[in-house]
This record gives sequence, C-alpha cells and structure tokens, in this order.
Amino acid sequence: MQEEQASAETSGEKVTKSSSPTPPARRWMTRSLVVLLMISVLFNLGFYAWYKEYFTIAGGPTEQFETGDQFAADKIAIISITGTIMPPFTERILESIKAAAEDDRVKGILLEIDSPGGLVADSHQIYHRLVELRKKKPIVVSMKRMAASGGYYVAMGAGEKGVIFAEPTTWTGSLGVIIPRFDLSGLADKVGVVSDPLKTGEFKDALNPFREMT
Repeated sequence: MQEEQASAETSGEKVTKSSSPTPPARRWMTRSLVVLLMISVLFNLGFYAWYKEYFTIAGGPTEQFETGDQFAADKIAIISITGTIMPPFTERILESIKAAAEDDRVKGILLEIDSPGGLVADSHQIYHRLVELRKKKPIVVSMKRMAASGGYYVAMGAGEKGVIFAEPTTWTGSLGVIIPRFDLSGLADKVGVVSDPLKTGEFKDALNPFREMT
C-alpha cells in the first residue's frame, strides 16, 4: 500500500482520503425533522387561514358581499354558526349579531346553522342575543347538515313566529342536557359498601352511584 501511494505521489497524482458515507440512521433523522418542520409550517398556515376567516385583525366580524345589488341601500346580513359552539367562535358570532343589530342598513337576518351543538353557556348567550335582535329585525333560520343540541337551541332564537328551513337530510333535535349516571346501589348492598357522604345541599350528591335517585 505504501509503495502504491509513493508511486502515485511520484507520478504527480493527488491522493485523497475518501470520507465514510452518512450513517442511515442519521439520514433518517434528518429527513424526519424536515418532514415534521414542513407539516408544522403547513398546519400553522392552515390554522391562520381558518382563524382569519372568522376574525379581522381588529377582532371584529368580517363582511363579504354575496349576491344582489352591491350598492343597494338596504341589505340582508348572513350570520353563520358552523362547527362546535365554543370560544373563540362564540365571540365571533356575538360580534356578528351586534354588528347586524347596530347597522341600520341591515333589514333582516339569515341565520345559517351547521353545528352539532357545544357549550351550554355559549349557546344560551347566543340564543338570548338573537331574542333581542329579533325584536328589531326579522330572523330566518336555514339549517344545513346539522342543527342539533346547542345548534337547535340557538335556532329557537328566531321565535315562535320565526321561519326555519331545514334540508330533508338535516340532523336536528336532541335539545337539552345529558349527564350519564349509573346506579350501583344493588352491587354496593351485595358487597357491603355503604355510602355516607357529607354534603351541604339536598342535590349535592345527585350523581352518587351508590344510592338510588330520589
């Protein structure tokens, strides 16, 4: 080997030491990090676009022309309730209701609902804002794919005389609140378990599974 190296140097050829290839494990880690970085960037861009759809930079509702005469003096406001009724979308909905109520050019409201429901307090708040709004301007409800639970609740904000349209395939109903409760009192009696809670109110332990509901 030394003779070959000396011969190469004598002939004027350059002798270099070949570098070892990158280990497969390191290449795999590098590629994985690049893929994760790309996924993170795409996720953040998608979330930003999704969030921006509901809020302007100032935090208020966006207004977009849909159809009709763009320069007409009067207009119909479309308020969309889409997805789960919960923050931050609750604030967007309430801001839209407020903007429609304060805009004298808005002569009526089209309330589009495509929601499975959501938080009780948020649905309750939206419902009462719609009740106040309908005293000033008529509300027409359009149920899309789903208007269940809290989605059905807010639709009732249009009032008894309000107009509600539903698609033939709309899933609606299921209005109310459900709390699962299991009665294990019989099992407790068999194994000798006695429930003796300390409570300050009559219904404080209403969900106690070791006694019958009274």
